[in-house]
Amino acid sequence: MAAAHIERDDAGQAVEGFTEDDAQDLLDSWSVSESNALFAAAWQAQQITRASTVELGKD
Repeated sequence: MAAAHIERDDAGQAVEGFTEDDAQDLLDSWSVSESNALFAAAWQAQQITRASTVELGKD
């Protein structure tokens, strides 16, 4: 989940943000269904190909 999260400053530069420990804390504190949904969303974000990013407007 931390790999799927990119935090940016006002200038658009990537900055350190969501860590693996932060992700684990969420998974440990949320209900099973919520944590599964969060993990699935992060996993899905990592499965997008370059071709599909144009369709999503992330070029």
